[in-house]
Amino acid sequence: MRRGWPRRNRPRALKLHRCRPLRTDGVGHEARRRPSARSDRALLADHRSRQLAGLVGELREALRDRASVIVVPRMHLAHLDVEDRGVLLYCLAVGLGYPTGTDPRQNQVVWPVTARAKNGEYFATYSELDSEAAYHTDAQYYPDPERYFLLYAVWSARCGGGESRLRTNDHIMEHLSASGEGRRALRVLRALDVPFRIPTVYTGSGRAEEKKYTLAPVIGEKNTLRWRKDTVEKGLAERPEYDHPDLRDSLRTLETALAEAPHEVRLTLGDDSLVLVDNHRAVHARTAFTDHQRHLLRIRFHDRQHVR
Repeated sequence: MRRGWPRRNRPRALKLHRCRPLRTDGVGHEARRRPSARSDRALLADHRSRQLAGLVGELREALRDRASVIVVPRMHLAHLDVEDRGVLLYCLAVGLGYPTGTDPRQNQVVWPVTARAKNGEYFATYSELDSEAAYHTDAQYYPDPERYFLLYAVWSARCGGGESRLRTNDHIMEHLSASGEGRRALRVLRALDVPFRIPTVYTGSGRAEEKKYTLAPVIGEKNTLRWRKDTVEKGLAERPEYDHPDLRDSLRTLETALAEAPHEVRLTLGDDSLVLVDNHRAVHARTAFTDHQRHLLRIRFHDRQHVR
């Protein structure tokens, strides 16, 4: 397991550690060797449950230690079909928290991250695009963004793109606090509500003509960031009553901090690897890619029972 930033009053660079991966292979042979009234499938389910419980325990320990990012380099799920992998990932998320349905129409929990063709007025989310995904937090367009999300790579991009980049909120706040301009931006971004435009796929109808917004400050309690440039830009363009020169100056200062704050971490998820991110304590980005076979699975989940 690779862990994120350690618990310190002053943030430090990311420490990477290795986690024992979930093993689900080779159990069928064991089941055939052992005489039992139970089916091979039941034995396989028992084995997977034990291995999954071990991984859940290790991940929980890391989260209790305030890890912001955890990487499992290999999950050993590649021999399973995508649907079965999704089921195991869902079980993993249930062991760690309370998974949520991504869209309000189907409440799909295991979300496929694949590029789709751009279409007119349709406002796409980053998981539907192959272009660069600038630094952002997940679900910033909802009133109550989930605490965590996990990404599992079914098929990583073979084009050299699709690299993930991560920074902690603590490093960003420290960078802003070091200058008068940054301190002014912190005050403004904590005080002013911003209209975050909800991407089309996450609206009630899923149609381009439906335009919905969430009003919230960019910086919330405990330095929780709520940010994605295009949802803010689109919201301010369509709801100009919330626009203000001080807000624009502060957003530009924030963008500079996102680009220049120390201790950026870069990683490329290989096939069958997983990353778990604390969405309230870190921001993430992704480089552009051209391999449209790239396929990830994403699950968001809260750390406590929650009703949206």
